[in-house]
Amino acid sequence: MTTDLTPLQGWLDTHPYLGEVARLHQAIENAMESDESNPLPALQWDSLSEDFKKGVPFFRTRELDEAVVTRAADLLVRLAEKLSGGDTNEEMKRVTEYLHDQFQARPELAAQLVKESAGKVDLSLDPNCAIPTGAVRFLAWRALEKVMRPWVATLGGWMKESTWGNSYCPLCGSQPAMAQLVKTDKGRERYLSCGCCRTRWGYRRTCCPSCGNQDQDKLDIFELPQEENFRLDVCRECNGYIKTFLNEGDEELLLTDWTTLHLDVIASQEGFLRKAHSLYEL
Repeated sequence: MTTDLTPLQGWLDTHPYLGEVARLHQAIENAMESDESNPLPALQWDSLSEDFKKGVPFFRTRELDEAVVTRAADLLVRLAEKLSGGDTNEEMKRVTEYLHDQFQARPELAAQLVKESAGKVDLSLDPNCAIPTGAVRFLAWRALEKVMRPWVATLGGWMKESTWGNSYCPLCGSQPAMAQLVKTDKGRERYLSCGCCRTRWGYRRTCCPSCGNQDQDKLDIFELPQEENFRLDVCRECNGYIKTFLNEGDEELLLTDWTTLHLDVIASQEGFLRKAHSLYEL
């Protein structure tokens, strides 16, 4: 899947400082295009509805883990091979060259890194290797996200008939990276977006997704004059924030988290704390 360059190029024309990150993402997409493995089998979401009602993310159920991990591990090995010999920045080339060598020496390592990245625990890397663990987690999650795309596509339709109600992702359990206000028959409803697997789900508008605060006196809006289609929804209880997209269209680009990393910088300068999970080390 090659990223549509028309909206992407338009965004980069007005945000040139995101160019290096964009090139990295395109290189990853190009490397994953050659993946010829069979997609994951379709899931009957209704059969998992009991876990769903209990607030258990689907990715945490035993029957899903091995199927996902095996395919993601194979893809992570492919990414390390392609990117280490491809046109990418020196830092990522150094990371992928190291991983490529490690995977050849330790074939089981790729699956282990995928599991550890998904579980958000320490990675099984040599502490003396001087490789940034954030970069390894990023690559592992890009592999996981690619593998789970068929599930993400069908989960959204199934969830229209169900109620999740939790602030964490119903598929992988991560905290949301972004939010979006969408026009519906009920008015403008809020949807949260996972920065890891890119699942989207409905959530209450007047509630902090980080701490659950519903006190309207402690929920603020921080306007962004330089980005009229975005704002920061801020909670004075936990001092957290979430980037919110106020429009519709180009969601595949504008809800990917990396395209609005500059808003995280602005939030940090204002003293707000990013509570959401991030694959990017700012």
